[in-house]
Order: sequence, then C-alpha cells, then structure tokens
Amino acid sequence: MSHAGVIAHLQSTGLIPIRAAEVTAGGAVSAGASVSSTTASRKSSFSFGGRGKVTQADLSVLTRELATLLRAGLPLDRSMEILIGLAEKESVSELLSAIRNEVRGGTALSKALEKHRDVFSRFYINMVKAGEAGGSLGTVLLRLADHMERATELKDSVISALIYPVILFVVAVLSVLILVMFVVPQFKQIFDQSKQALPFATEVVLTTGIFLRQNWP
Repeated sequence: MSHAGVIAHLQSTGLIPIRAAEVTAGGAVSAGASVSSTTASRKSSFSFGGRGKVTQADLSVLTRELATLLRAGLPLDRSMEILIGLAEKESVSELLSAIRNEVRGGTALSKALEKHRDVFSRFYINMVKAGEAGGSLGTVLLRLADHMERATELKDSVISALIYPVILFVVAVLSVLILVMFVVPQFKQIFDQSKQALPFATEVVLTTGIFLRQNWP
C-alpha cells in the first residue's frame, strides 16, 4: 500500500495520522510514526530534535503537524495539546504551552504568536491572521509549511552550490600567499646579483612577499 493509501485507510477508521513511515524487513521503522485518535493521544517517537532553541526546521514540522490536526477537525487548543505531548524538545513544548494558554484565554492565535516574534516572522503571523479571518487556518498552515520547506531546500541548495567556489577561492588565496611569502623572496638574491633595475611590478611583489613573511602574525 502506498504512503497516501495508508493515511487514507487510517483516516477512514477515525484516526488522525500525524506521520506514516515504511517498516524495514527487520521490523524497525525507518522514521518514527505516530497516530492520534480524536479521543486520546499517545506519546510516540516523534521528536522535534534536541533541547536548544526553536529552529526553522522545528517550526516547519510543527506547522505541518498542526495543519494536519486542524484539517482533521480537531479544535485548536486540543491540537496544540496533542503536539505538546509529542514534543521532545523542551523549548518547543514551552512555546506551545505558552501559545495554548493564550488561546484558551480567548486570544486569537495570531495575537498569541505576536508575543513570540523571535520565533515567528511577520509573514508567518500575517498568514495565520488571514487564515483566521477566512476560516481556513488549517489550509493556510499547510501552505505555510510547504513554503517553509521549499525555502529551506532553496537555502540548502544555495549553500551547497557555494561550497565548491569557496573552497577554490580559499585554496587559491593560500597558494598565492605561499608563493608570495616563501617562493618569490628566494629570487631576491638572484636579482640583487644581476645588479639590474627591476620592473616596478616585480619590486612590489618582492617587497610585499618580504613584508608578509616578516610580519604575518
């Protein structure tokens, strides 16, 4: 059965699949999966990572899981309660708890997010506000998760594309420095013995090499 088929089957039984992962031949799950019913939630192997600050990767996963629960028909505070139970990262759990408490107190989700501007961008908050106004918060969160994942993929692609040129640049700079500091000065004695006037560019290279060699620290 395909990944989509598994999720559809679980939904038909009244369950809310948060993730589905293929089981290897040895019975181990290649990536942890968790399922929550509308009446109970169970602690699973789902994890947002370590215990440091909330990263963009954490936020992307959190957004997608919240969208899944909301689109399944769960109320917002109940959805957040489930995610708090699933979170293994302390900072994520604390963030969700603070937002849940604000929501239970009657504050709109977008207003609750504004109190955590160090985690949620203005774009994120405005999108949530638009979803609340249009009554399609789950759909908006799903699109936000897609957007964040594409942005992360693009960032990773740019970084990967820049690694090779940066390595070449560093190697080239080091090679030039080695030549100027250690190789070129060796020719000074030969030039001095010739007792001939050197071109200005050659004088500059020799002087630079000697200066760098004597004062490089």
